Amino acid sequence: MTEPRRIVAGLSANGPGDIASLAFAIAQDAKPFGFRVLAIKCSRATRAAAASKGSRTKYVHLADNQERCWIIRVSDHYRPRRVAHIPLHFDLVALDGMSGQADVREWLASVARGEIAWVQPMTSPRARTTRQRWKGRRP
Repeated sequence: MTEPRRIVAGLSANGPGDIASLAFAIAQDAKPFGFRVLAIKCSRATRAAAASKGSRTKYVHLADNQERCWIIRVSDHYRPRRVAHIPLHFDLVALDGMSGQADVREWLASVARGEIAWVQPMTSPRARTTRQRWKGRRP
């Protein structure tokens, strides 16, 4: 699989914005296209090294009419490269915490029209060992 589609929107990180509201709005925008909202999950990176408040990143999980899961990341920062990530299909980096909703809506419309093929998202090879460390060893 290739890298997920990424849109970087907004001019600068002037304020915290409201990533949670943006993620909720994207989830609501998906419903008219036939998607069902499975969940809006928070990032597990609660203590980021560079920020005292941690990550405000949200992951919007949507199911299409064939019950395939599409994952959209909504954040005000880029994904760190050294961390094992959950797989995703679309990465919205809203630098101001508010921009990019129209870009995601356009992408969702393309998915609904069948112009974008669903692929199983790749997981990082480090993801399993990292998750085991978080949750303890599984038998």
